Amino acid sequence: MNIWHGWLTSGLSARRPTAARVHLWLGGLLLAVTGTAAAGTFQIALPASLSGSGEFGAKPTVNAIRMAVDESNAEGNGQTIELKILDDQSKVDTARRLAQDIGKSEALVTLGPVSSHLALSSLDLYRQAGVPAILSTTHADDVTKYKNAFRTVISISELGDAISNYLFYVLGRRRAVVLIKDDSYDRRFAGGVEAAAQNVDMDVEIIRFRGEKDRAEAIAATAAAAAALRPGERPGHKETSIILGMTYEEGVHVMLGLKRLGARGPFLAPAAFARAGFAGLFKNEPEEKTKPGYFTEGLYVAAPVLMDSANTRTLEFAQRYEKRYGTPASWEAAQGYEAAKLAINAINTVSDSSGLNSSNISERRQAIIRHLQSLNSAEQADRGLSSGIWFGPTRGRKQYSRMGIYRGGVLQSAPMQLYEMTQASEADLLNGSAIDLGGGRFARQQQVVSAGMFINEVPQIDIANGTFTADFYFWIRFMPDKVPGAADPEHIEFPGMLKTKFDPASVVVKGNLDDGSVYRLWHVLSDFKGDFDLHSYPLDRQTLALRFFNARAASEQIVYIPDRRQDELKAHAMEQVKHASTPDTLRLVDDRKDPTLRDFAPDTFRRLTQWTMVKTNKERTNLVTPSSLGDPRLVGQNNVRELSGFKMSIEVRRRLVSTMSKSMLPLGLLTLILFASLFFPDKFSANKVGVAITVALSCAVLLTSLNSQLGNVGYVMAVEYLFYAFLLMCLLVMISVVISEQLRSASKDVQAKRVDHAMSIVFAGSLAVTAVAGWLASQYW
Repeated sequence: MNIWHGWLTSGLSARRPTAARVHLWLGGLLLAVTGTAAAGTFQIALPASLSGSGEFGAKPTVNAIRMAVDESNAEGNGQTIELKILDDQSKVDTARRLAQDIGKSEALVTLGPVSSHLALSSLDLYRQAGVPAILSTTHADDVTKYKNAFRTVISISELGDAISNYLFYVLGRRRAVVLIKDDSYDRRFAGGVEAAAQNVDMDVEIIRFRGEKDRAEAIAATAAAAAALRPGERPGHKETSIILGMTYEEGVHVMLGLKRLGARGPFLAPAAFARAGFAGLFKNEPEEKTKPGYFTEGLYVAAPVLMDSANTRTLEFAQRYEKRYGTPASWEAAQGYEAAKLAINAINTVSDSSGLNSSNISERRQAIIRHLQSLNSAEQADRGLSSGIWFGPTRGRKQYSRMGIYRGGVLQSAPMQLYEMTQASEADLLNGSAIDLGGGRFARQQQVVSAGMFINEVPQIDIANGTFTADFYFWIRFMPDKVPGAADPEHIEFPGMLKTKFDPASVVVKGNLDDGSVYRLWHVLSDFKGDFDLHSYPLDRQTLALRFFNARAASEQIVYIPDRRQDELKAHAMEQVKHASTPDTLRLVDDRKDPTLRDFAPDTFRRLTQWTMVKTNKERTNLVTPSSLGDPRLVGQNNVRELSGFKMSIEVRRRLVSTMSKSMLPLGLLTLILFASLFFPDKFSANKVGVAITVALSCAVLLTSLNSQLGNVGYVMAVEYLFYAFLLMCLLVMISVVISEQLRSASKDVQAKRVDHAMSIVFAGSLAVTAVAGWLASQYW
């Protein structure tokens, strides 16, 4: 500002009054423009472990935060956000130095550090600088002792509580051994386990180890001995479970020891073990090469979010994330995205307040802190993905835990979950459908049902009527819920099914599997409604969707997820291929003719002469009704009625040559006839007009016939442009004939011949351009 003042003052003294006023006006305008631009751009700092040991979990968090900022800036509805990403190298000293730098910078909020030990070591420096810290992946309870820190993820003690309750209420276990490193972080975890265990009278033994002095093999041996069956005991609910209250780095070595010692488990661990790629850390072990997922098989992990059983908003985020980065979204990604949106909303919400408009950075930061403190109840919550974001007295978010299980090296939602509720009726508590977890918390069991489909045949696609016929098997596999009044996973409806209605009682195969789960198989042959898009016909691709929902149970009772057993079989087959010792074995496994490794039969699409199958996809789908449906208890809630379902998508591509030869061959012949008419002798000039008119009428008939075959389409299809171009050529031929005849009547034969010649060149050139455009469209559309 002083620089501007000096420049303007010198201008006033050195120039005439008029020039001074001009310079003053220009200077003021430039100052206003630059000041406005600066006021509309705000910085968010992101100190993250882009290198070192913490890189394993930090990358998805950083990616998701970057995506959230880019989406916000692209929307243009609020302030422009500048994201400053800094690498703390997974080191305490670097994290503290970055905290000092961020405190001196223009950053209004920090979204890190992303690991608990780095946060605990540097949050005091952020507090001194008054920088609000939103922590999305740091579970440590102690991070919120700093007044500027807001934790948006479940705490480590709450994870311990969730694991203990799951052990008792779902797995039915009464004893557990907890392995913890003897530090404040793991002690908090063990405290959560013990507190919940006391409420349900479950025996818990804590085994502490002190870092590198204790070898992982010795720790595993101690745990295995403590969890072994006692004399006279048989396998069952009295078996001792092993809970790993440690980081994933330590957990890898302990799991190696436990599995090789033959420990039975079950094994349970906090969210660090739910990170993407954790199972891949065992890939070089000989047991893993023989059986993928050997060391993680049956390992339960508590995580804030599990994508396969997440709600609609989280699924939509996961799809955008995978489309952008090419990798599946993890729970860290979902947490990072929520934290970034929370920070951006805070900046936008208070952007008009005196605190944020002030040039004082400290006042701006305090305005953000006051806004975050105001999110102190469910009614005041900021909208998150899995649930609303609001903070209790200790500035920690109330977030529920999901339980995952590793199968074949793949993490998926466990078949039974504890779904926490804000309230429960006395009747539900008496009949056992609701569980009192203590402290005013309640829960119910939620079934996670694995579903799959196998396509036998798709004999017909009727574009005109918007339908297709499908013959397929589909199955579900679930753990039975013995709670009175529990929803039935077999109450399935196909909303797109025509003519007939699906009968759940017409089951083909039913039975109980060795793990206690229930298996049901149905065979379906019916017509289904299709949602076809013909804008690019005949270069179109269509998606045939087979979907079902459970119309009698909301998603908090039943969730359908894609069956991962086939994926496990494919992974096992791939490993066999890699380690095949003979060419015969390699050929046998790589042949892939086993139908259990496919989603469809080899001759599924044999009757679809105009279509080629591109790919199939199995996914979870939700049906959300944005209405309270007359229930006053649901007014003001998000996603008030959400039904879980399953969808099998079949993408098909139209065969261009087959389609063009059948539908466009007559148009091609008419084109040749019209082109040939241009070379008629002069005495047949009148016949040229007749040919053009006849060909144009024939073209109109062909277009009408094509539209009748494709149904009542209310928009212009790509092929129609071809017809329009042809009709335009007919018009040009008629115009050229009229012009040439008028020239001949005026005895200008030379000019008339030039017109005829020019028309033949234009016609031939138009044909060439149309052919090239059609080829380019077929390659790149």
